[in-house]
Amino acid sequence: MKSNITVLGVVLALNACVPFPNRRLCAPEVSGTLVRAGVPVSGAEVLLSAVFTEDTAAVLSDGAGKFKLGPLSKLHLTKSVLGDPLYRFSLRVKVPGGGESLAFEGSALGAPPGPLVLYCDLERVGVRSGRPGFCVDSKGRAEGK
Repeated sequence: MKSNITVLGVVLALNACVPFPNRRLCAPEVSGTLVRAGVPVSGAEVLLSAVFTEDTAAVLSDGAGKFKLGPLSKLHLTKSVLGDPLYRFSLRVKVPGGGESLAFEGSALGAPPGPLVLYCDLERVGVRSGRPGFCVDSKGRAEGK
């Protein structure tokens, strides 16, 4: 019996996984202000989704254009002891009477960044890394890295 446990431990160690239930962060908490040419946009649906979880958080912007949602996480039954996890998330906005637009996207190796505070101007649709988006974080970056 003792040798079976030892063999199991060696196999798990070689796979770089430890049987330890844990929550892995897939998308950070995101808050911000949604405007159009400086005027707050209320009632817009803001959606946060992550590639490695099927969850999507949704909220409506308030009268001042403010929104806050996330973080998104997923339960894992093993913990990797070698290598960093990947993450990729996106923030989309649906404006009443309009379509859905990609507002912000983040991806990298390691854990997602801490809480993001975004400023999103629907009049400033920009292009960054070949992808459309119109939000910048409080540090002035247009990507969530």
